Amino acid sequence: MSIGIYSASVALTASNGLSWIFPVWSNNLGLTYLSESSPIYLKALPNNEEHFEKPNFITTITNLKPVYNTKEFANFRTFVRDKNKRLNVFTSLNTDPEPNIIENSFYKIIRLVDGLEVIPFGTSSMNFTLMSYDAKGNYIDNFDMSLLEPRVIHMA
Repeated sequence: MSIGIYSASVALTASNGLSWIFPVWSNNLGLTYLSESSPIYLKALPNNEEHFEKPNFITTITNLKPVYNTKEFANFRTFVRDKNKRLNVFTSLNTDPEPNIIENSFYKIIRLVDGLEVIPFGTSSMNFTLMSYDAKGNYIDNFDMSLLEPRVIHMA
């Protein structure tokens, strides 16, 4: 074998609990250059769901007002952080938190009193609940509050 830059391609189909392989270096004509005498031991991975963690986020609307008028168009700014990221007091007080920007973030609105889905996820071709984003994070711009029922306060 000569000194130089080599590339390797690997294809492996294992069954019957195969736990080791012996590497063999050869050229594209099948001429073997080097056959290792010590095996490479394979580690069995757990099922794919355990191996690839799904992201888990906590979302907060940072500019939520206590009351909205049904004639206004509201803007909602969201802050998204990784649920598994631990923040300590020093980090929280001395640094601005980095927003996680979710490029394909959709919202839905549910009425809390009875669980009615007022506005469903708009993930079809129209994407009507797709949130916008910028360097500060995700946001909903000019949401028409007339789409929601006014809160009725009964006076006695």
